[in-house]
Amino acid sequence: MDEFDLERIKKLHHGSNEFIEFCYMLVDRYGDNLQVLDEYAKELNTSVSLIRKLATKYKSDDKYFNYSHEGNANKKKKNYIVRGFNLRNGEITEKVLASSNKEEIIELLKNEKGNVNEIYNKMCGYINNMYPDRCEELLANLKKKIAIYREFIMEKNKKRILDNTNNFHSNRKIEALQIAKEILEYDATSLTLKDVAAKYHMGSNIYKSFRDVWIKEGVFNHIMDKLKSNRANRISEYQDVIIRFLPLANADIPVGDKKRKLDIVDCYTYFNEEFDVLREICMDEITIPASSVKEQRDLNRAFGIVKSILNQKFSRVSNHFALTANITEDLEKSVIDKIMQEKREVDFKDFDKDGFPISGSGH
Repeated sequence: MDEFDLERIKKLHHGSNEFIEFCYMLVDRYGDNLQVLDEYAKELNTSVSLIRKLATKYKSDDKYFNYSHEGNANKKKKNYIVRGFNLRNGEITEKVLASSNKEEIIELLKNEKGNVNEIYNKMCGYINNMYPDRCEELLANLKKKIAIYREFIMEKNKKRILDNTNNFHSNRKIEALQIAKEILEYDATSLTLKDVAAKYHMGSNIYKSFRDVWIKEGVFNHIMDKLKSNRANRISEYQDVIIRFLPLANADIPVGDKKRKLDIVDCYTYFNEEFDVLREICMDEITIPASSVKEQRDLNRAFGIVKSILNQKFSRVSNHFALTANITEDLEKSVIDKIMQEKREVDFKDFDKDGFPISGSGH
């Protein structure tokens, strides 16, 4: 008992950290000797059961894992070896600590399973358990070696990201040029760049990246020329249809004993499945030939009426009723039947390898 300053320890509160730590030390050293523990208990004016209880509390507070306390280091080292961790983590840790070659350190750690933090933690565990008296020095050494490996991993990830980015841009370039080829060699229907984006199912970001590729590869102007040519051909192709339709714009349409003006349903019925194409074409400046100034004026006025009808929006219910105001119960049965039997497939679910909708997969 002389080795301890019991007079000072007697004055400590039994709930203080120092008193609890002293109880743990007693149990750790004399746990199997009840007689010695009883002597200390009498000196400290307490009981063996309280000493054991406080020692247990000290363990539960994780003090057991602190190497700075007497006896812990040897116990932890023994337990570490018994469980085989010294063999599992020791070889790689010893080799890394012994090496001063950057490439060698990287090669050693490349073969280990887990991420950098997992590798580092198991190596720190080995040092703490096997070299408690030198752990600070060895851990500082290990930290430098791990920093070399971290830098290697970061550079590797940067390269991987760069390679993925380059592959992405390369693939995007291939896709963009494939569509450019499709437009330039085969597409005779696209009217505008907006139509191109819709036809090939491009979002705004994809279209922008494709456009950048087209400009960089010098095909954008060729695409624009092709689209203008397509548009001019479409206008030429349908110009006669539009001109034949124009007289209806200035005429009153008989409906039984009544008459009404041209409306959008008439346009749809007349143009049939080409309604959308002709509506798009009519938005352009179309030259309408005439034999006199008066005829030219009348045709221009009629064309203006047709454009205004085709350009109407269905954004509100009131507009919808305004558009259908001229449809009466006297409308010719044949026209009604034609409209009612009209079918159009929409909302396609399947597309072929070129991105075109597959007939029969929609509603």
